[in-house]
Amino acid sequence: QSRYPFFPYFPYFYGFESVSGTTGILTPDGVKNASELVVGDTLMGMNIDGIDRTSPEWLDWFQENPIFDQSNIVETQITSITTNQVSKLHSVNGDLYSDSHWILVKKDGVARFIRVTEIDTSYQVFSYSELEFVNVTSVEVLDVEDTIYSIHCEPYDNFFTQNMLVFDAFDPVPNDPEA
Repeated sequence: QSRYPFFPYFPYFYGFESVSGTTGILTPDGVKNASELVVGDTLMGMNIDGIDRTSPEWLDWFQENPIFDQSNIVETQITSITTNQVSKLHSVNGDLYSDSHWILVKKDGVARFIRVTEIDTSYQVFSYSELEFVNVTSVEVLDVEDTIYSIHCEPYDNFFTQNMLVFDAFDPVPNDPEA
């Protein structure tokens, strides 16, 4: 059973899975600030077996001692971008995220996606440049007004920031027909 069941409305974890406009996003041509991206741009992402993004079950995905390499690296295309204002950001290894953003981490040999609010320096994040998990060296909460960018991409629902792999903005969650 999932930790996050379907509801006849957006579930409680729905939010703005967003990055600051100054956060670098990896494209095939190099790093661009999130504020410079447009619908149709191509981003670098990762093909991860076992994740079905059409269901909230992806939140329960985990893998012990995963091995990701160049063969997992893929291109994905931005299908929508929305913006919102926030008064708080989370800095993880220099990348800036809203409260509700999900990041691929590893701890005690187990990889999974967790919310940025759960991350501390006991975790590792997956680095594109290193093609391996690297230590989280800094975590900070910043009280700052900022515009955040929710990026949705297909066919892969994740993308690389300059420093780590993150999930894109949530797909709209369908109503549960049995609710």
